[in-house]
Amino acid sequence: MKDNQHEQLFSKLTPAEAAVVEGGLRLTIDRIQAIKAGADSLSNDDTYITVNGTKIWGDYGMNSGQTRLVNRSRTTPGSSARVQLFDADWPDSDDSMGGFTAGNTNGALTRARVSGSGSTYDVYYRAFA
Repeated sequence: MKDNQHEQLFSKLTPAEAAVVEGGLRLTIDRIQAIKAGADSLSNDDTYITVNGTKIWGDYGMNSGQTRLVNRSRTTPGSSARVQLFDADWPDSDDSMGGFTAGNTNGALTRARVSGSGSTYDVYYRAFA
């Protein structure tokens, strides 16, 4: 016999409620903007994003002033997550373009500015804990 009462209860959770039930942080990276793309001296930045060391988006060419939609979400254990941007370089090691620790924003869109390897980016995100 199927338990429809519990199935209905859990199918109607908001992202904030799901993060509480799961006991972690629900992080959504909305978009990024290249304030200054400068990590790659030969061409545009080949930008990618990691959350707690796992690649979630990219790599995509970015030029100064350009904005790209990311729209990627992850639920992570704990109340914070480490977000980092990199410039992909083959066959050399990738360049770190900075990072930040994201915490609960109660769903409010928040901007974090990161810099490294000659680049500066704004990362727009929201999170529920």
